[in-house]
Amino acid sequence: MMGRGKCADLVDCAALWPGGQISGASALAIAQKLAQPYGITVRASSDAGPVIPQFNLMLGESAFEVIERICRTSALLAYEEPDGNLLLARVGKARAAGALIQGVNVQSARAVYSMDQRYSEYIALLQSVDTLADAGEGGNLLAKAHDPGVQRARTRLIIAEAGSGGQEVAKKRVEWEAARRAGRSSQLCVTTDRWRDASGALWTPNTQIEVRIPAMQTEGNAWVLAEVRYQRNANGTTAELLLMPPNAFTPQPVVLQPYDADIPAFPS
Repeated sequence: MMGRGKCADLVDCAALWPGGQISGASALAIAQKLAQPYGITVRASSDAGPVIPQFNLMLGESAFEVIERICRTSALLAYEEPDGNLLLARVGKARAAGALIQGVNVQSARAVYSMDQRYSEYIALLQSVDTLADAGEGGNLLAKAHDPGVQRARTRLIIAEAGSGGQEVAKKRVEWEAARRAGRSSQLCVTTDRWRDASGALWTPNTQIEVRIPAMQTEGNAWVLAEVRYQRNANGTTAELLLMPPNAFTPQPVVLQPYDADIPAFPS
């Protein structure tokens, strides 16, 4: 049997708000306004994010598309809780009690370590055609980031989402690319003999778990739980956990209003 949670309505249905404009609200407040018509409660496990001066809905977007975008600008994750309501949270702030220990509560484990999606250098450019070549590298260059874990030359170019005024976001974007790709290159799947941690709490996504599995080169590292599958069958009760390093879950920085800063939003 398979099913979907209450938040399916946020994913499937339109973002609705009278007038289509929300002013002076945090990511939490905007999410609450958009979830209210569908009977879904939204809470934040930490801060609600900075105040967004003005946000305009785009017709045709689903409620969750909008919520996801505003959460990215506030460095928040948005995901469904067991009761079907929506939670906004920072990456891996909570920590599970106890640990996953080889020979104690780990039945099996497998790891994937990959370098094919990592690059030595990430470069954000103003535009895809270098019409400013005569001005030197600085004419089109916005930001750079490096991954010291990649030993050979591998360069990735990224076209900025905004022009003038977008340098700060471009810098965050290349740093995010480097960190997230490095994080996603390491994945650990662990089968444990229990559904709960040492305190009796169910294994919960976005929780840091200490992993002591020397065979997987993870002695004492804290990994963030991405997915959990609870299983009960003829082989007993087990939980299958998918874990990654914390930087694998850093939200992608985005531009809420991707127009040139020199062009007024509402020309007179």
